[in-house]
Amino acid sequence: MSASKKIKIDEEKPSISGYIQNVSPIRTSRTNSRYFNAVVQTERNEFNRVACFDSGKHSVLVDASSTQTPLKLFDVQLVPSRLDASKSEVLLNHKTKVEVCRRLNFNFKKLPDEDKDGEKVKNLADVQATPEHNKVITCI
Repeated sequence: MSASKKIKIDEEKPSISGYIQNVSPIRTSRTNSRYFNAVVQTERNEFNRVACFDSGKHSVLVDASSTQTPLKLFDVQLVPSRLDASKSEVLLNHKTKVEVCRRLNFNFKKLPDEDKDGEKVKNLADVQATPEHNKVITCI
């Protein structure tokens, strides 16, 4: 009998394009992983949280943020947001490739002031309507 061969199917890796904003300092998690957060503007009025687990990309994203340079991020992971089930978060790692994007069909828009790190400020009724198992941060 012949040994079975595994065939690797070339799946198209997700990519996103947009403007990076609000890049945080590099932090260390409870499991000693180094990471940082940011926000990416992917449409005229759409912002997504970003978590990057490759600290080598920090300076590139900080530079792109300060110069308002659009980027294309290849091989990203899109996961449901822990804060808002209707949105997704973008995860970057060592496999993610970053390139300057020449042109987008929308202009840079500053993240609204009431948003902090892409988190939407909600009133009590919005919090009560939040689906179960979503993370809610409260400030008094």
